[in-house]
Amino acid sequence: GVSINGPALYGLALNYAHLNQYTLAFTYYNKSYNLNSNDEIFISDMLKTYLALGIYNETIEIALDFINKGSKNSDFYESRGVAYFLQHNKKDSIENLEKSIVINPSDPSHHYYASLVYLSNGEFENAETHLTHAINIKDEFETRLAMIVLSNLTFESNRADAYSSGWLGFQVNRFHLSMLGISLIRLKQYNKAIEIFNLSLQSIPYYYMPYKGMGIAYIELGEKEKGFDYLKKAWQLNDKDKEVKYLIDVMSHK
Repeated sequence: GVSINGPALYGLALNYAHLNQYTLAFTYYNKSYNLNSNDEIFISDMLKTYLALGIYNETIEIALDFINKGSKNSDFYESRGVAYFLQHNKKDSIENLEKSIVINPSDPSHHYYASLVYLSNGEFENAETHLTHAINIKDEFETRLAMIVLSNLTFESNRADAYSSGWLGFQVNRFHLSMLGISLIRLKQYNKAIEIFNLSLQSIPYYYMPYKGMGIAYIELGEKEKGFDYLKKAWQLNDKDKEVKYLIDVMSHK
């Protein structure tokens, strides 16, 4: 077969991640890991794919390892913050995300993720502050959508309308979009969460996280069989997220 060198493998991984094809990205990160294991940029990119596939403990540990070696890369704090959020640990999540913002206040994703943690906690003012920062730095589809969702939750229809125009040409990050859905589940806004997950699945039906989110939301709404079916679909698409397996096991024994 043809041998592909390290930079080319890394390039493939980045490309697949950009296309929201995280399982393929994961494969190529693993193939090029040994050649790049001390490269901070490579590792911080790899951890974004790990998060998108529900690999949380390893993400937290690998990022901490680089922080302990003296890394000043704010992405390592962001990755820890996101992983902690997805593990239902808001305190450590916000601590790491706020740290990422102190190190690099001009990174829109740091603000976006921080806004979602605050949103999930019902801290709408803090959520709005961070979303405004994120949009001012880079106007993105999911950040705009989050602002519209927040505006509707706080009955500020004028602001929702203002952000609802000019949607052309946005590249959508499915993981960012799913994170908005997850934060709405935490806020117990299950129907709104389902709308977000449905939106994500419309154009990319092979990403597992919206199915996981819909599964949890439908179970919380009392539609247990429907929820169970969505969880099984999520597990079929990605067997790396242990929480999905746990939820399926719990549902199987009910």
